[in-house]
Amino acid sequence: IFTGKYPIRNNLTNGINIQKPGSRKLLEPRTNQWLDSTETTFIKALQSRGYETAFFGHWKFEGSPQGIKADAASLGFNIAEITPKGISTPANDQHLVKQLTDKSIDFIKQRKKSPFVLFLSHHTISEPLAEQEDLIANYNEDPLSQSDENNATLGAMLERLDNSVGDIIETLKSQSLLDNTIVIFCSDNGGNQKLISQGNFKGGKGTLYEGGIRIPLIFSWPDNIRSGLVNNAKVSTIDFSPTILALTKTSTIDSDFDGLDLSKMLLEGRGVSRNTLYWHYPHYNNESGMSPAGAILSSNYKLIEWYEGRYGLSRRYVELYDLEMDPTESENLVRKQPQKADELLKYLQSWRQVMGAKMPSERRIDLGSIQ
Repeated sequence: IFTGKYPIRNNLTNGINIQKPGSRKLLEPRTNQWLDSTETTFIKALQSRGYETAFFGHWKFEGSPQGIKADAASLGFNIAEITPKGISTPANDQHLVKQLTDKSIDFIKQRKKSPFVLFLSHHTISEPLAEQEDLIANYNEDPLSQSDENNATLGAMLERLDNSVGDIIETLKSQSLLDNTIVIFCSDNGGNQKLISQGNFKGGKGTLYEGGIRIPLIFSWPDNIRSGLVNNAKVSTIDFSPTILALTKTSTIDSDFDGLDLSKMLLEGRGVSRNTLYWHYPHYNNESGMSPAGAILSSNYKLIEWYEGRYGLSRRYVELYDLEMDPTESENLVRKQPQKADELLKYLQSWRQVMGAKMPSERRIDLGSIQ
């Protein structure tokens, strides 16, 4: 989101500080723990034009020796209030939704006359599952709460999140700012498959199946974007930076984006000139149980390469799906369409090479050390 680049370019391919050693088949590469301060971000670009910039909530980086707040400042934030979840949190709001919302509203109201960037990173709806009992009760009484894709506590958590968004929208209205403010709402991953079903989609949070990489995404800009417009183009959070800079008519020296400018899609309803998206996750995911893998989405085809299979450590190596005909990813087409699988596998491997991907490696046993 900050850079408009694939995480692979900054060696930030895993959640910060979550790597745990274990008796796994492959050794994971080490990732960076923060984003280099020399990296160009859309926040810095807007800040240089006089925008007031603020960040509230869950900071995804561990923090360099200079400290998390110094890192936030180096990336372009005038104000940065990082709230670690689970430390001195109120019993009725363990995810600090009210605190973060109030800080955001105060920032909007107290800002000067200059334009602003507000980055609100809520902790909810992540675990732990916790919300006010009366809100949960409302969803427990709903017959739909008995279905696998619904969870009463998550429903209550989402209601509070929705109310937060509503409060911020109302604040923008009261300050006569809504019509000319770009609002972007999105999630950072698919749902937790241990807690709820993903409906027709396979997998969930922490996987490269559709249940893990499809997310909610809404752009709102009443003066410029037509309400209710739906576009089925393939887009990614790497598109945010170039799109925001285009919409705000902001130039930057560093235009080395992997993402695309979506401004014409948003303003004119055009398609997007993209055929391919890539993923690289050379890690084990403790939450989902996923092993190291990469993926390519090209036209209607998606290929997943499992790195254990690449090293001959697993029978599972390549999966190929036609998402237009099979959005549930239920039929692996590798045997039926080996040429297509080989073509996409070569594209994926070539992309990793160009990007300088860090790969997992085989574990080596030093027989000389065994007595």
